Amino acid sequence: MPTTVALSRDRDLVVTDTGNHRIQIISQNGDFITKFGSRGMGQGQFRDPYGLVIDVENKIVVSDKLNKRLQIFDACGKFLRKIDGFESPTGMTLDAQRNIIVADVGYQKAYMVSNEGDFLQEFGCSELKSPNYPVLDSCGNLIITDTRGNRFHLFCGEDEMKMKENRNL
Repeated sequence: MPTTVALSRDRDLVVTDTGNHRIQIISQNGDFITKFGSRGMGQGQFRDPYGLVIDVENKIVVSDKLNKRLQIFDACGKFLRKIDGFESPTGMTLDAQRNIIVADVGYQKAYMVSNEGDFLQEFGCSELKSPNYPVLDSCGNLIITDTRGNRFHLFCGEDEMKMKENRNL
């Protein structure tokens, strides 16, 4: 069951295969390249890999939803490190400084963490019920989908993002 897809630097598709607890890499021609991961709680193992981003160094960052962590791999799927401290991480995006912005449906917030794993900022409000996918617009504003709230939330400002508005869908 594919959940998220991203393009590698080589333009290959990197896919979270949530139902099989692994990541698959497919060429732009549709040919299978490799897969990594299995069901479990160890390094390189997953329990519901959900979100995925690829940074400028071609490292693959995966939100490991039920293991409550992010895992970072090289382009070939070799485990590099993990970032703990989440309840149920889902979708992610990267900002211009290579920080990871990850939605956490368990804590009903989103977090900005450095590539090294330092928690830098949190985003949330009383109306944020089920944050799923964060994106940054061209001005650097953060937009987070809220699936259970049936809306999206817009956080604005460079120094400290504050919730500007939420829109029902």
